[in-house]
This record gives sequence, structure tokens and C-alpha cells, in this order.
Amino acid sequence: CNDVSSFEIAFTELHDAVSTAKNREGIKEIWVAEGTYLTSQTANNDETFRLVSGVSIYGGFSGNETEVSQRDWTAHNSILSGFIDCNESNTICNQRADVVVVGEDLEAGTIIDGLTITGGANGLYISSGFYGSDGAGMILTITSPDKESKPTIRNCRFEDNDVIFGSGAGIYVNQATPIIIHCQFISNFAETDGGGLFFYG
Repeated sequence: CNDVSSFEIAFTELHDAVSTAKNREGIKEIWVAEGTYLTSQTANNDETFRLVSGVSIYGGFSGNETEVSQRDWTAHNSILSGFIDCNESNTICNQRADVVVVGEDLEAGTIIDGLTITGGANGLYISSGFYGSDGAGMILTITSPDKESKPTIRNCRFEDNDVIFGSGAGIYVNQATPIIIHCQFISNFAETDGGGLFFYG
């Protein structure tokens, strides 16, 4: 993944790119090359990818592009994965992330585009996630009543996320107003409501 319009300067871990974007003024885009990016390298189920307001993340790059329009997210799958301690086929797991992606107070114009988000399992190992036991693939929320969160989620695939005791396995929306366009929700499970998508408030 990358934080500039060329792959000459690249990070091997998405966490590093997001951290740099948060702490360095002027970065507005992160480009994610095809491959699998785990929420944790140490099988810590509490770790998650935390979105940065005003910083868009685009997946689907082969690594040679110079423009966002040149990517192909169907041919080059950029996967954010909560399957952090599993066998190669992800059928046997010792540990999965509670929540793969969390976005708080995201300004309009924050775009998440061309990613596969998979492997979240909120409540599977402990019954307390970021917001009780709701949300596994992605949580979009506000931190206080005077805040807004208006990201655009586009061309993304939410697959194999599970909420054991709550709602919103694919995406859990807590008083946010996202725009969700051309996304797929496949094999997500929630014990209560909204296997694919759940809006609260």
C-alpha cells in the first residue's frame, strides 16, 4: 500500500500507511496493492484498521499504476483481513479480529473504495467489542452527538464476517450517514439483526 501517487515509496503494512497519513499533513489518499493485510501481526483480536477522516483508501492496484483510474479491483484483490491466526484456507482459526475496520467522525469526501473486508468475528472469543458486540467487518460511528460521519463506501466486498451476540456483521452504522455504492455482502452472519448491514440511530 502507498500514500503517494506512485509506488516508489511504499509500506508493506497498511497500519504503517494509515499511521503516517494521520500524523503527516497533506496526505489525502492511500493506495493498497493486491494482497492480504492482517489487522494484527501478533494475533491480537483487539487490533483494527482505524480510518482517518479526510484520507481516502483505494484498493485494486497491481503496483505499476500512476493514477487511481488505472486500477482494477476485480483483478487485483486488496484484502483487509481479520483472519489473524488461521490456516491457509481460513477454515480453522485460533483467533480472529473482533472488528476489521473502524471509522469515527469521518468527514464527507472520505472514500473507501475497492477493498475486500473479511474475517471479523465480534463476540467469538470475548463478548465485548468496540460497541458492545455489534459490528465485525466495519463500524462507522460518531464519538459525540455534535459530530457527523459521512464517508463513501464504494466497490467494496464484505465477506465472512460474524457477529455472535449483536447486529451488523458486514457493516454496523451507529448514528453515521454513509453513502454505500456498488458493494457486495456475502456470507456475513449476525445473531440479532443485519447480517450484511445494520443502521442504528
